[in-house]
Amino acid sequence: MNYFIIKNIVETTLQHFACKECGAKATEQNIQIIGTAGNSLNMEVICPECQTSGIIKAEMNIMGVNTSPAQFAEQLKKTVGDKRKQEAIKDADIIKVREDLQKTHSVSDLFNS
Repeated sequence: MNYFIIKNIVETTLQHFACKECGAKATEQNIQIIGTAGNSLNMEVICPECQTSGIIKAEMNIMGVNTSPAQFAEQLKKTVGDKRKQEAIKDADIIKVREDLQKTHSVSDLFNS
């Protein structure tokens, strides 16, 4: 994923994030990028006040510049419909993968566990 896209997602997150427990605002130091894949970005945000952590998943889609409003609406309906059919990735799944990766000391550990 392009650095400028990641930077934009982080900046947007900081503008709109408020801790669900205490309402505190986060800073760049409170965001850890857990991983990227294609156009997806997974981040962990830790509240600077109460230390509550949460997972934010962001995905960027690029639609054609010359898309008409009707085509845009059709693509949007199709995308939303496709997403509803898929089982969502749970926050616990991402945290488990992160914990497992932190326990590994080499790439071969990933294949031997």
